[in-house]
Amino acid sequence: MAQHQVRKQKGESAHDQPARDDVPTLSIKLPKKSDLPNVSKPWSDVQLPVDILLMTVEDCEFLACYTFLRNPIKSYQQNLGFVYFGTMGESGDVPLKVALMRCSEGSSVPGGSLVTVKNAVVGLRPKAVFSVGCLEGLNPEFTKLQLGDVVVSSKLTTEAFKTPVGRGIMQLVKHADDGWTPPLTSPEVHEVQVCCDGEIISGTDPISAKRQCMSDSSKAVGFERGGGGLFAAAQDRKIEWVIVKGISHFSNDGNASNDFWKSFASIMAASLVSNMLNDPVVFKE
Repeated sequence: MAQHQVRKQKGESAHDQPARDDVPTLSIKLPKKSDLPNVSKPWSDVQLPVDILLMTVEDCEFLACYTFLRNPIKSYQQNLGFVYFGTMGESGDVPLKVALMRCSEGSSVPGGSLVTVKNAVVGLRPKAVFSVGCLEGLNPEFTKLQLGDVVVSSKLTTEAFKTPVGRGIMQLVKHADDGWTPPLTSPEVHEVQVCCDGEIISGTDPISAKRQCMSDSSKAVGFERGGGGLFAAAQDRKIEWVIVKGISHFSNDGNASNDFWKSFASIMAASLVSNMLNDPVVFKE
């Protein structure tokens, strides 16, 4: 298995990123918010505990994950709000039970990852939490990663701490892209790379957090805002956690990510997560 940490091509510049109109064509159809169920099932119909909790922030991240849920249903619980349930894992007789939720951007804000994940872990009792979506790419000159490439965290750095993912989930991270084919109409034309040993920086303010953390984290490949709360909540409840996010823009390109690349990056990340969960045996122990 090739762990794609860097992409090096002769004559390629790290700034030669695809333009907005060059977003590759997907081989799957993404749902719209209007396609989501508008009626909830009773909470008593939900089979608990779940195996996996998928946490998202933006609509494109949520819809990307929803795309890969089989037999999805929607339910409501007062402490958690709306939760979507389904299954993943095509191998084996019993697929993994998956819960999909949204939280606010940031760790400590009301409704952010810290409080949302804490409440969800208590109510849903998952074995692992995956933060799925898109992030800002860092150090393209070093990583050679491009828009749409996926970063799987092996280490998380915040203003206060630096921590690796848990020993159990690390074994899965190392083989995240084994057998994975990106859902593209022409995957041979646009190669999506997977960084299986990426260090991700998480903070509230991208400028100050990156300036502080980059002084001793020059090999960090991405920045996002909710990882600190995710880790704190998962650590408190002693469950596994990991961040899987696609690159929607870069810190040095002077442009914010557009909706096209955010959606593309999110679907690549969600597809990779689906691949990671394809073998339910890993989470049955």
